[in-house]
Amino acid sequence: MKRKMIAMLIASLMMLGSTGCSTEGLNLYNEIEKASTWDYQELKGDLAVSVQGEDQEINLEADFTVYNDIKENLGYADIMVTEINLGELKVETDLPTVRLYVDKQTIYISRDYFTQLFETTGAPVPEALREIEAEYIGFNSMGEAQLEEVDYKEINGVVQELFKGSEIKVPITQKGRTYTIELDSNQMADLSVAFISEMVEKMDLMNTYSDTTLTPEAIKAQNEEMLKVLDEGKEMVKPMIDGSHLKVTYDFKDNTFSEAIDMSLKVTPEEESIFVNVSIHSEATKVQKKEFELPKSSVVYSMEEIAGIFGETSYPELTESVAWIEQNQTITANNETYIPLRQTMEELGYNVKYDVNTKKSAITAYEEEVTVVTIIQNGISYIALSELDALGFYTEENEEYIVVEDLMVFN
Repeated sequence: MKRKMIAMLIASLMMLGSTGCSTEGLNLYNEIEKASTWDYQELKGDLAVSVQGEDQEINLEADFTVYNDIKENLGYADIMVTEINLGELKVETDLPTVRLYVDKQTIYISRDYFTQLFETTGAPVPEALREIEAEYIGFNSMGEAQLEEVDYKEINGVVQELFKGSEIKVPITQKGRTYTIELDSNQMADLSVAFISEMVEKMDLMNTYSDTTLTPEAIKAQNEEMLKVLDEGKEMVKPMIDGSHLKVTYDFKDNTFSEAIDMSLKVTPEEESIFVNVSIHSEATKVQKKEFELPKSSVVYSMEEIAGIFGETSYPELTESVAWIEQNQTITANNETYIPLRQTMEELGYNVKYDVNTKKSAITAYEEEVTVVTIIQNGISYIALSELDALGFYTEENEEYIVVEDLMVFN
């Protein structure tokens, strides 16, 4: 049993661990297992994520459609980011719907999508990415020798053995074929630790199905240390996530089932709290086989190679991320407020070029140059706040200052 077998085993353990071994839990597990036997499946849904903390807020929403050929382990997914908000600022993106293809353990994504992603965020496109001629880039997390077929019956047998006599009890409400799981922060911590502890205590059983190269003595010593760490960690985590909440709802019919996951996570590592809200709603449907072609123009890289391609991106050292311009340094023209261009950009870490022939100024950043409209008074170039807003900067005016924040976005 290679790494793929172990990964599938852990995934199955997590699914069973999330339902527990109550009557309702076993009923839910059986419903999920029944749906997993569908040869072809289509999934449609939406995702919403928000992160708020330290006076900053990010919101992202996306829609997705997924088709799975479970028999051949093939499929594709169409994902479209519908909205990105940075606080009250709505970021306009020109990113198209991205299609991902799946072929066994390889995921293919359009090269142009990555290029547009870098350009939209204002980051330089890595030279190694520019040099890729293929239309699609494949991500392969496993070597060819690890792509053997998985014996799912064997996996289920291992799962049943591992959780025989389990004491894990997840609070599940069942009404017909609708199941609801609701957990508060204490339950989330307790159940997570209980699930991991049960896996740790039965590591010797897992060793009979997959050679972990550990001796019985080493397994025992490792288990004792891990259980001690888990127990101590649980008491540390509980106050940190106090106020968190998780609700998962499954609704099954003969050829469809829906899943709704709503999680509100409050994390307080020190004094400042971080709020993470995740909402995923989807409906899976049993469908007939759909014909589609995998990308013909493609190149496959390992995760290490991908990290090398994208990891070469570097950013200039910014002296400040926010510029503060005093009101007495501004001028008013055309019913608009103007601020000194060079002073503002230098505080943000950018360079400014002025062409004496064309009498135009340009901001240079991330290996790009953007020409801007300015007016000149007493030898100083001034730029309108509306011009900065159009470039993607965030501007705010109060009685004392004009605040310009670098969002690293050039439209």
